[in-house]
Amino acid sequence: DDAMEPVAFLETTWNLVLVLGHAGVGWIDVLIAWLLLFASAGMQISFVGIILNPFFLGEPFDDRQIETAENWRRSVAHDHTYLDLAQTSLTSRVCNGDGSLIISTDQAALIQQINNFLGLKAPELEATGFRYGILMAMLCILLWCLYLCNEFRLIFLSLEAVAQIPRSKTTEIHDGRFKTISHARFWTYCLLRFLRACIAAALLYAGVLWLGYTTSISDLILNAVALGAILEVDEMVFSALMPKKLQLKVQDLEAIKVQYGRMRSQVESICILAVLAGLLAWSWFTIVDPLGKTMELVKQAHCGGHQDFVVGLNEDQKMTVGFMSVPFENSTGQTLTQLAIDDFIWQEDESPATYITFHRDIQRFQRYRTQAMKEASMEHSWCADFDGFFCGWKQCIFRYRRLLQTVFDVCTAGSRFHRQCFMRKYAAQV
Repeated sequence: DDAMEPVAFLETTWNLVLVLGHAGVGWIDVLIAWLLLFASAGMQISFVGIILNPFFLGEPFDDRQIETAENWRRSVAHDHTYLDLAQTSLTSRVCNGDGSLIISTDQAALIQQINNFLGLKAPELEATGFRYGILMAMLCILLWCLYLCNEFRLIFLSLEAVAQIPRSKTTEIHDGRFKTISHARFWTYCLLRFLRACIAAALLYAGVLWLGYTTSISDLILNAVALGAILEVDEMVFSALMPKKLQLKVQDLEAIKVQYGRMRSQVESICILAVLAGLLAWSWFTIVDPLGKTMELVKQAHCGGHQDFVVGLNEDQKMTVGFMSVPFENSTGQTLTQLAIDDFIWQEDESPATYITFHRDIQRFQRYRTQAMKEASMEHSWCADFDGFFCGWKQCIFRYRRLLQTVFDVCTAGSRFHRQCFMRKYAAQV
């Protein structure tokens, strides 16, 4: 037996045309109602335009992202200038999620985003396990497609229901039941339903693109909820702003029953499932899966190959000089400079720093930072060449050879003793 499906007229601005002229309202309410109808449609069309705008969608993950990563790797990532105090390269710190970075923070955030989206650990370059972001993106796209499938179903059912009303020159409504509907009202309603279907199709396309291009796993649910709110703009405008008498008149409209046979139900179910499967297949093969593969390539461009080295250019010889830096996982201990910094940071009294020699101006700081050992030794009297003070080099080189050797031994022993004391104190604190 055929079943009868009651099709109710929802509280939305799109159903306004069915009751205008039969609600007993003034011209001001009619004017406001038409303005709200066009305003709600205009808002949804504007949302579609904004979502499809490249400035809103942002830069997609494509070959340009890979090229940007390769340029960063060649120009900045292995520059010796950006070695930290632990002698770790910038590449290693970015790819291992060092939270103390002050440069290349965009690259570090991108790598973290890719790791979260694909379920990767810091050393991994390819997703071999469960990809959380990919699954979440497909679930959100499925949810959005279900929203729109329901919307299209309501549009076609409402058209079929109105098409059952006898048409005449005038519209007659008694106690919320349509007796007849005018040709002009019928075709106006069909036009509005067609406009609504076009807006829904545009929202479907824009929403799938937006969700598919979302690279933050935490933003996917928020974007899906936002799309649902955009789809319901007409209902919110109707509930919040529509004159009350018009609201009551739409609410009083009696549902029209539509006949559902066995064959129609089966064909409709197959068509809906086929369309849904096609939408999901299109989303997977053209948007989501390529996004995941491109993310892997972007991470490989940032972090693939050797990470633990830096280079510098010898300007005079035009030669590239390299240095094998300390791996990030081996940089957990403190270097001498880090120990000196940590000791002085938490020094409570006003006594001089234990391991740091401070200077009063930046010129002296730069001078002593680059001063050679030979130059520094000449500034200390206990390590100076005393022969230069007492006689000429040629006259005293043999006479005071023993004295020169003794002074050298004293200076060397003193320097060694000083270093041993420093290392004992460093070892005790570590």
